[in-house]
Amino acid sequence: MRAAALKWEEALSPIQAKFGSEQEAQIFYTALYHTMVVPNLITDMDGGYRGWDKQVHHSTEGDYYTNYSLWDTYRAVPVIADAILQDLGGFDYELAWDAMKSIAEDPDRGVGFYKQNGFIPTGIEPSSVSKTLEYAYDDWCLEQVALHRHHPGAVRHPRRRLDGLYDGAGAEVALTSPSRQAFPTSL
Repeated sequence: MRAAALKWEEALSPIQAKFGSEQEAQIFYTALYHTMVVPNLITDMDGGYRGWDKQVHHSTEGDYYTNYSLWDTYRAVPVIADAILQDLGGFDYELAWDAMKSIAEDPDRGVGFYKQNGFIPTGIEPSSVSKTLEYAYDDWCLEQVALHRHHPGAVRHPRRRLDGLYDGAGAEVALTSPSRQAFPTSL
């Protein structure tokens, strides 16, 4: 048990920051921890794994991972953004900025459809509503960091993409259409 605790201490220690309370530190480091607990390795020693079709397959390209926990990856960009916006220091801001962009531009999980249309309709991608909200919030976080760190060319205009969330952008199967008045007038 002590060995595991030491491993986690080592994994979480690269980001050192001062917090106003123990509770704030616990919230921050718990979120950071959650960004590290997935994905999970599912290949056996012989490269075998059970696929979505319930059949055993063999990886020819090395390890195979699963459980890219949506809500834990969702927290990654906001946690990094929060650390940058609060000027917590102790880490390379440009490297963190690059990591945020990389996470937000991951070509998997419906990001391409979201970038093109501003939303992911149900039936196109699993957890489409959650992913749409995640990507919209990531956009907002990236915009705030871009403005804060003087990267005006990198501001991505989440408002334009969010228009797709409310209009359905002509998709046959769209998200529900709440009133535009329900959306805040400023981000």
